[in-house]
Amino acid sequence: MTSEERTLEELLREILRLNYDKPKICDLVNEGILSVQVNKVMKAFENDSEVFPQGNEIKHWNKVNIRNWADSIKGTEITKNPEFLEEMIAVL
Repeated sequence: MTSEERTLEELLREILRLNYDKPKICDLVNEGILSVQVNKVMKAFENDSEVFPQGNEIKHWNKVNIRNWADSIKGTEITKNPEFLEEMIAVL
């Protein structure tokens, strides 16, 4: 981790600090919901696509892999599936 990178715990504390006056955001942090979602995205990032595999972990994809994946999902019903959201964010 570089000096600019922060742990998830540090980021969550920063989110609370910056959003102390926004109860819905604070609830997402305090109830662990945001942490769970971030961990799901990170798990997706550490694996290949479950729907349109490219033969490598998402974190190692190149522009061609990303374009192939994006072209494969464009206009499909999978993009409307909430369970696919973590993978979409991981690719971004």
